[in-house]
Amino acid sequence: MPHGLPRHTHRTSSPRPARDAAFQYVRPGDCLVIVRFSRFAAGLRNLHDLLHQLDDAHVGLRSLEEPIDTTAPDGDLVIRAVDATLQLEGMWIAEVTMEGQAAARARGQRIGSPPKLTPEQADLARQMHAAGHPAPSIAAMLKVATSTIYRLVQQPSAPTTAEESGP
Repeated sequence: MPHGLPRHTHRTSSPRPARDAAFQYVRPGDCLVIVRFSRFAAGLRNLHDLLHQLDDAHVGLRSLEEPIDTTAPDGDLVIRAVDATLQLEGMWIAEVTMEGQAAARARGQRIGSPPKLTPEQADLARQMHAAGHPAPSIAAMLKVATSTIYRLVQQPSAPTTAEESGP
């Protein structure tokens, strides 16, 4: 079996030449000893990825400053604790994001990307499509993607005044 770990890194990882060099020399059954986690990983997601990478390669991890050793009988708990913490963090971020979006909507702010077309352009595109003009030519004229025109003509036209919306 070739030694060394595959070079899977997460987008939040920062260059750590000593760690990367150590990963090239570890073999299944080895234990990688680090000073502390802050010197090993760039954040919780990066730590999660690195712990799983080591675990998949059957390589242990021991920190000198934190009382953590994945080769100890309770070492698997460390990986599970990081997994659970990351899952809770993800749920917390999703919850805070949804609350922020709800608050923004309550203030009347629009969520998401701005519309590609003004209301006048949207009306023109609908009229041209109803008159038989092909969506690609309408899109080219309005300088938008063809999918924007298809999506526009599939949704019902929104009334522009209170009189048009009915009782």
